Amino acid sequence: SGIALTSVIQTQADKIVLSRALSLPEFGVYSVASVLAAGLYIVISPIFSVMFPRFSSHVHLGDVGKLVSQYRISCQLMAAIVIPPAMLLAV
Repeated sequence: SGIALTSVIQTQADKIVLSRALSLPEFGVYSVASVLAAGLYIVISPIFSVMFPRFSSHVHLGDVGKLVSQYRISCQLMAAIVIPPAMLLAV
């Protein structure tokens, strides 16, 4: 319960502060940008869900070589998939 409450507070604190500091149109633009940026997690989550058990397996077996190899491949995959839409959103 404590972790869930802390998570909600941390994800919503910026919106509470900015809703009072910005005008309504500015806050609307911020909210849309926030939702679009959060949409990148839809791409990140499945990759993480596939790779994390593999990393754990390599750590458990002590196979550092395969761990490093899998880590590099997963970083390249994540970068290839996430950076283009992130740059588009940034522009």
